[in-house]
Amino acid sequence: IPDMRKTFFTGKSIDFDNSNDYVKAGIMNSGSSFTGTFAAWVYRETTDTGDFIYDGRGDSNGGAGYFRFLADDGASDDDKLDSQGSNTIYVDGVATTTCSAGAWHHVVVAGQTIEIDEDIKIGSSKSGASNFSGKICDVAIWDTTLDAATVASIYNSGKPNDLTLAASYTAGSGTDKSGDLQGYWRMGNGTLDEHPLV
Repeated sequence: IPDMRKTFFTGKSIDFDNSNDYVKAGIMNSGSSFTGTFAAWVYRETTDTGDFIYDGRGDSNGGAGYFRFLADDGASDDDKLDSQGSNTIYVDGVATTTCSAGAWHHVVVAGQTIEIDEDIKIGSSKSGASNFSGKICDVAIWDTTLDAATVASIYNSGKPNDLTLAASYTAGSGTDKSGDLQGYWRMGNGTLDEHPLV
């Protein structure tokens, strides 16, 4: 079994070009709504646009569930994360919305209403108007709200770990939520490493 704790150091990520790249992930709980958590490792190359990390709404942008960076408005908001609804955003294991470009960060939105109408898009809005510029890997969605201790445990001091394992959640003082994992896209696992499968 390959060591997945250093995923992005081995180049196992998807590089999005801020133009038309995205990953279409399968439908989960189609037509239903749940309160859950979304997490990913991201490397943002620019702060010029409102990059979407993921969008789970319908093509008409109806429904609920997205996670993105704010667009550059000239007022220092371009390094801020934004999500739909009342929730908590974590960056690198800490509750904050600030996330700088030019480095890898673990980003999480916990307690978000996620309404899956159609396939999830990773790296783009559903309308295709706001695309990610940079790399994304180790994307995960749970149908429960991860608490701060569990988020810190899966952050793992900056080393991505295998979220199918209970130990990834309980290494610190977190709670095992591996059974609540609804979708997990590692963006390369030694077998499914090339287009169109990751």
